[in-house]
Amino acid sequence: MKENIVFKDINFSFGEFSVLLNLNFSIKKGSIHSLVGISGVGKSTALRILANLIKPQSGEVINRPEHVSFAFQRSPLFPWLTVLENLTICTKNPMELTSILKLFRLDEFLHSYPRELSGGMVQKINILRSFLDNPELILMDEPFVHIDSIQKEELHQFLLLLWNKFRPTIVYVTHDIDEALLLSHEISLFSLKNKGVIETFDVVDCFNTTVLELKYNSNYAGYFQKIYKHLKQDLI
Repeated sequence: MKENIVFKDINFSFGEFSVLLNLNFSIKKGSIHSLVGISGVGKSTALRILANLIKPQSGEVINRPEHVSFAFQRSPLFPWLTVLENLTICTKNPMELTSILKLFRLDEFLHSYPRELSGGMVQKINILRSFLDNPELILMDEPFVHIDSIQKEELHQFLLLLWNKFRPTIVYVTHDIDEALLLSHEISLFSLKNKGVIETFDVVDCFNTTVLELKYNSNYAGYFQKIYKHLKQDLI
């Protein structure tokens, strides 16, 4: 039986400022689960608690996987190392790298340096790196926020290819409603007023489509309006 990751009665404050208050929600094992809400709502804080980088004042995370990887917003590739060298230092199985890079058509960049790659390609390497050694859980905090829309769509498909091969649990923070719908099995809406998750819902029927296909999905408008209205109401 698959065990869900559960946030149970999590409370977290910065001094007297409460960020998360009685946070309760669960994440299905092997799914892509997006956290959506306006800035300052506690999404990244929840991600850091899940990564065990910070401790809540009270509450617990149940069934937190031991093998966790983090995909950063800005790729910290070493500029003096090639793509292969950057990846080699992040894996216990360097002999598998060549076949993995070939599988995802990145083998021609093996000996390239980060400065020789486009921003989208650097981020591909960054995302691939987070999947090395088959982590049980990958945490992503707006990894494509600085990428243009066309490259972003390509990166979405690349991420889904990696997920289909390795099937980790992914927790994904984003402000982009379409991105959340395209990439997620489930979405949790974070509320600034409630200081926690007010709703979690399935969006499997939108999962793994293109941006153009998404617009013609019969449920797209309903999902979009639900999220948009929530974000707007949290600003009032």
